[in-house]
Amino acid sequence: MCWSDCLLEILEEVRVFSFDVNIGISIFTASTSCRLDLNYLLRLQERLKTMYERDMYRFCLESELFKIDMDRKKNGIILSQIHLVDNLTGDTLDVRYEFDQSFLPELIAELTYE
Repeated sequence: MCWSDCLLEILEEVRVFSFDVNIGISIFTASTSCRLDLNYLLRLQERLKTMYERDMYRFCLESELFKIDMDRKKNGIILSQIHLVDNLTGDTLDVRYEFDQSFLPELIAELTYE
């Protein structure tokens, strides 16, 4: 999964984070554009950090256009489900995948906003 063309805007006193998502698995590729309240992204970063540092085993964050559900198994494998809704067409994209928890620090670093 690749996030690109990230932009932080302030709309009506709300910090909005917009980005394009491109997901490729084998021969299948899908992409969409998203806009989220920046607080949503900060909560995602916080939950990932807690999952890695404090052995939290499950969390789900949901907004109108983006939902992420992560479930960490005792062996360190994280099952992830992402649901995206294209804000222009209403088309949906659901992706399920798994990865090892050792990638969490890298993911957290990529999401860090400074």
